[in-house]
Amino acid sequence: VYPKLIRSLSDGTIVPSTNQNDRLSLRIRLVEQELTHHEQSFDSTDGVYEPMSAIYNPASPSGPPLVESFLTKLSAFPLIFSPSGAKSSSKPKVNKSELFLNDEIKVRLPQVLDRRHFIQFTLLSVNISTHKVNAIAETTVPLVISSKEATSRGRVTTVIPNGLHRIQLGEEYQVHIE
Repeated sequence: VYPKLIRSLSDGTIVPSTNQNDRLSLRIRLVEQELTHHEQSFDSTDGVYEPMSAIYNPASPSGPPLVESFLTKLSAFPLIFSPSGAKSSSKPKVNKSELFLNDEIKVRLPQVLDRRHFIQFTLLSVNISTHKVNAIAETTVPLVISSKEATSRGRVTTVIPNGLHRIQLGEEYQVHIE
């Protein structure tokens, strides 16, 4: 898993962070959905998610080989401004904000991969002076999609394909994952 970019989708009316002590980090976890016996749905909105020790530890010699989560490096969210226009006194409008990432996360998939397994992406805001951590947005993506094929009526199982994926985090953010 290669997180490439976090993008703010705001139209300029909401600035992602105005506090200079706030930093962003993307937490990535492999989670397993826990369902009770009466629940039949594997929808990502149902059930409780339990993190799995499935992320290879980048500091492996000094710790356990597998950990529950990976956090990207703390980064300030840069603002990209549009041109100020004809009047010199007008302020530039915030057009979009993008934070580029350069991480590689190695994931050990479970031996039996089924519809209960998801990758969870959580955008965190960390105040570096108070050490307070807030979850800004979170989403889960199923690792396996299972459907019936129309012609043979057999079940077809698909694992997330290679390529660039634009994953929506709440209403205001998008993360690009390869």
